[in-house]
Amino acid sequence: MKKANILSKQIPESKAIDNFDFILKDKEIDIVDICLPPYMHFSTALKFLKSGKHVICEKPLSTSVKEAEELIDYSNKNKVNLYPVFQYRYGKNIKTLKYLINENITGIPIKASSEVHWKRDEKYYNVSWRGTWKGEGGGVILIHAIHSHDILSFVLGDIVSVSANLATLVNDIETEDSASIIMSAKNGALISSSITLGAASNTSRFKFIFKNITAESGNNPYNPGEGDWAYIARDNSKQNELDKLIKDYQKNIFSDQDGFTNFFTEIANHL
Repeated sequence: MKKANILSKQIPESKAIDNFDFILKDKEIDIVDICLPPYMHFSTALKFLKSGKHVICEKPLSTSVKEAEELIDYSNKNKVNLYPVFQYRYGKNIKTLKYLINENITGIPIKASSEVHWKRDEKYYNVSWRGTWKGEGGGVILIHAIHSHDILSFVLGDIVSVSANLATLVNDIETEDSASIIMSAKNGALISSSITLGAASNTSRFKFIFKNITAESGNNPYNPGEGDWAYIARDNSKQNELDKLIKDYQKNIFSDQDGFTNFFTEIANHL
């Protein structure tokens, strides 16, 4: 509560509360943002949905598919909204890439790759629930690379096949901390995902290859949709036209708006 009290003093008309029941019963609270350990997501989200409040929930929505489907089903049947946090979707360059796809500029998707190479050591896992099946429901794939995998399906569509090699190579934990994954999308695109928590630094990277263009991100670990991406036309004579199209589109995206800002703006607009 110490940190909560400090933050509440910085935000007008806010207060720190450590009583779930009080929040559940408070009719003035319309929406709740759940930022708790993964094993608490399902039970907490369901309580608030049943109290009639909209719910924003950090990833993963639950530690099991069955529980996630139960939350979605309850939300749909009872007209209370459930918002899993996938802020990467609202990054400047993800929005730009979706725009190019929708305008039929990219052509068909051919290949995509994702890298999530982060550094997590013994100190990070010195928390009882981290690195355990009971506490997190999964390892590096579910907890760390979930946003990057969401972008792969968000950009390329449904995934129809998956094969993977998983290993625990870095830390003394129950769950995997490294993985190599091969996927294919319904539209025929081939996808590779490289993940580890044994890197010397934190980097994330995307590369999307389409018939007409290739789009490649920088290596921002937690906001790969931001920063400067390279958009390269396969036909060199069309590069200037592509550059202008992107520049004109991105004029409408404010430089101070990151994925989280845009995510919460979309929630506000939806409500």
